[in-house]
Amino acid sequence: MMDYRMRTLTLSALLLLAGACNTSPSASNIELSAQADSVYESLAGAPAAQRGYAVYRSHGCILCHGLNGEKGRKNVNAKTGEEVPAMTYIAEGYTKKEFQEKALTGVKTIQQKNASGQAPPWRMPGWRGSISKSELDDLTAYIWQLLPKDTGDEDDW
Repeated sequence: MMDYRMRTLTLSALLLLAGACNTSPSASNIELSAQADSVYESLAGAPAAQRGYAVYRSHGCILCHGLNGEKGRKNVNAKTGEEVPAMTYIAEGYTKKEFQEKALTGVKTIQQKNASGQAPPWRMPGWRGSISKSELDDLTAYIWQLLPKDTGDEDDW
């Protein structure tokens, strides 16, 4: 538990340094931290996913991919809708092994929406050497649980 609290403090410090808020830094960081704590606690029934969320926060994924992987930050001229991609549908497009390799190697070149425009400023760093196998497995468990559940009612479209 102490490790999680230390990571929360580290995230708050990163948010302050990154200038990730538009209003009072302390108020925004307190709100984000409370929301992140709520997400963490909601995963109590899935320990690997809960640990994975702690990894998601501590490695800064939350800064670009959003509080719960639902929306990425703006990434000017990126072909992905000028945003860092959300994580909610990763499980549909990648196998777990492919996702883990992408997390380890990162994404060094972001495809541009307009080839003659500026390069998108945000890219995903590779975490090889910075993340353990167990942390990567837990992160994968967290990302996989983000995929929206099928309601089974085909009429709801």
